[in-house]
Amino acid sequence: MSQKKYFAIGCFNFGVKKEPPFEFTGSEYLIELEKELSNVKNLTDLTIETDDDFQNYKEQITKKTINVQKNKGSFPDALILDISFNLHIPFKKQAKIRRVKKKRLRTHTEDFSVKISSNYYVPVAIIESLNPTEKTDSSTAVQLVREYLKGEFKKSEYNYIRFESLGPSPFHLNCFLFPKKDEEKDWLFESNEFIQKGYNELTIFYNKHQFLNSDDAMEFLSESIVDEFGFYYAYQQGKVYKMYEWRKIQNKLHKLLKIEESKGIVGVYKKFFQRQGLIGKLFIGLATFEGQSIFDNNFYQNNYNQTFLIDEDVYFKTFIDKEMEENQNYPIKQTTELINFLESRRVKSIELTMAIIAAIVGGAIGSLITIYMQ
Repeated sequence: MSQKKYFAIGCFNFGVKKEPPFEFTGSEYLIELEKELSNVKNLTDLTIETDDDFQNYKEQITKKTINVQKNKGSFPDALILDISFNLHIPFKKQAKIRRVKKKRLRTHTEDFSVKISSNYYVPVAIIESLNPTEKTDSSTAVQLVREYLKGEFKKSEYNYIRFESLGPSPFHLNCFLFPKKDEEKDWLFESNEFIQKGYNELTIFYNKHQFLNSDDAMEFLSESIVDEFGFYYAYQQGKVYKMYEWRKIQNKLHKLLKIEESKGIVGVYKKFFQRQGLIGKLFIGLATFEGQSIFDNNFYQNNYNQTFLIDEDVYFKTFIDKEMEENQNYPIKQTTELINFLESRRVKSIELTMAIIAAIVGGAIGSLITIYMQ
């Protein structure tokens, strides 16, 4: 057994694609999941661990189930669900997935261990490169496993399980777990961070006096990995969801601007019968988006504080902080001002139109009275 570990982190989930309405049961899900994964080529050593609560769980599904790629959260929402297996991906297949020549691959292995663990947030996948012949670019393994599983599930004859991944990129970090001897026997892990262009590196040393072997150390470390990255991927999921919601607002805004630019009879019709409703929807959308953003920021800040409260029990905080610094700001104020301007133009246009109509009607009535008096 190698005393060294090479691994990287991703977010994988096996969701449910069955069309509603239907009754979801944990027992059926486990049967379908095992059947689906057992059908994946070159997949071995499959184990699925859960508890009685999930096996006995039942729920009436009336809407499409959550997809980690598009929504917040994950389905099924199990507190205890650990899925592990090994995958053999030949170098030829790796080169095809990566779209490079075999000699340019940096995995240096064809064998990978995959462990997907549920947690309070969303499932976290730990992908280990097994026995590489040289120091490996372990983050590449996340992409290889993801694309390989996507291809296998696309070919599947079954219609219950859906493979999902949050990304498409893995977390930008190559991780190494190495043994270290030390006369001081009371510590468990110590880390060495290396931040660079491209993928950063984190070497975690485990105390050989405290663990039987690298598998024992990795199992202990996995608890921290799942907690830290469960929060991180939930945060990333929120960012993706917010991006989709902002895109909806932008689509409505572009439609409104087209109406403003429209001319002729069609333009007049749209301005009188469509513009007002669209402006109302935009105001509601912006207010909802801003309110949800404030709520989300408070939610993630509170959970961040809970996750990283004890510094000595976390190992990836520096890199997660770096990733979270890349925040997306949305021009809510500027968009609101633009819509207010367009709304004021709409009101003035209506006032002018009513004034013209009043003048015409007034003139016509005046003429009729004049004719009548004659």
